[in-house]
Amino acid sequence: MENKDLKMIKNEALPKDESLLLREKFINEYSKKKGWNPKTDIVNGNDNYVCFESNKLNENISKRISEISSLKVNWDGYGGSAPSKNTIELVNSFLIELPQKYIDLIHFEDIVPTSHGTVRIEWEKEGYFVSIEIGENGSGYYSELLHGEEPYNDNLESVTNPVPYEFLEALEKLYNS
Repeated sequence: MENKDLKMIKNEALPKDESLLLREKFINEYSKKKGWNPKTDIVNGNDNYVCFESNKLNENISKRISEISSLKVNWDGYGGSAPSKNTIELVNSFLIELPQKYIDLIHFEDIVPTSHGTVRIEWEKEGYFVSIEIGENGSGYYSELLHGEEPYNDNLESVTNPVPYEFLEALEKLYNS
């Protein structure tokens, strides 16, 4: 498999036939040759690219998500809400779509439930951080970066299909500054 986080085929490479069935067949055959797992979501809601899933969650991350999914109401002794099934599905979808290089930087303790029934994932480097909180009723991220930058969005429309560019940009700044 190629060493890319996100694999895309420009639509110019796809058959010109308008038939969705033929396009899907082509995508499936092409991705099998490349060893990719085809994903039919279209990036940015348009037809410019077809996106392929390549991320694998490590055992520790999967174990942590499983632990969080088994929490019950009052799990923290202070009336904390347990994450819903939908929240856990959003977290899994987010992680699967996240570039592998950022998944590889997540440690077991970086994924935590909150008392609001959301799940927070945090990346930290040299005292600076990027944190995302995912919930079925809303998601947002906050960061503290070098040079006093604090990009945030406490009302992300979606954390998947694809992962928000502004969030990926904050992660990129964290690790490349």
